Amino acid sequence: MAHLRRKMRRFPLLCAVQYVGSTGAGEGVIEDVSLEGLRVTGNYVVQADTFLTLLLYLPDGSAPAKVAGASVRWVHGTEFGVKLPPLAGTIRQRLLRYFGVQPGQAAPATAPCGTEETEESLKPTALIVPP
Repeated sequence: MAHLRRKMRRFPLLCAVQYVGSTGAGEGVIEDVSLEGLRVTGNYVVQADTFLTLLLYLPDGSAPAKVAGASVRWVHGTEFGVKLPPLAGTIRQRLLRYFGVQPGQAAPATAPCGTEETEESLKPTALIVPP
């Protein structure tokens, strides 16, 4: 499997997501997330190069975060990668809180090139199921 270089470090996260696009809707689980993207395993197969609106059920217990204009970058069966549009306001702050970043701190540092995540560091930290 080829190693992909990412601009932003992804953080392990296991939470529910609902998604809708021009050809249908589904729900699934987010398996990791950054401020720029996320990986989803869903029950409805999407197509690459399409746009979705997402409802993210983040582990802070608040109402789901709505993200419109997320683009599907790759698809492998029911698993797919999504590039998020630039996030602002409360959604960005909620993600930063999840990453452990305090107000006024910089966003999470990128992982240096060649840095490998360990199995321990990739274990999910929360599971949130929509009501």
